[in-house]
Amino acid sequence: MTSYEKGFCHDPARWEEFKEKYAEELKSKGEPLLKIKLIEEEKGTITLLYAAKDKEHNNVVALSSVLIRLINSRLSPCFSFPFFL
Repeated sequence: MTSYEKGFCHDPARWEEFKEKYAEELKSKGEPLLKIKLIEEEKGTITLLYAAKDKEHNNVVALSSVLIRLINSRLSPCFSFPFFL
């Protein structure tokens, strides 16, 4: 768990900060995100699971926002575009 995840602790007041830092972390994870995009292109559906009690403020919500932007773009996952949530 990263320091920003520990600081977030599912506190809605810290949600915006968490999303930005999580998106920055995902920028460095181009290859796994590319694999997810390729799976979506092949299968058409991606299912993300989470165990957090808060359905609106968790890493899957943040990740899905990034993935939707990636899947809807024609750009590669080198993230030369801003994808902050």
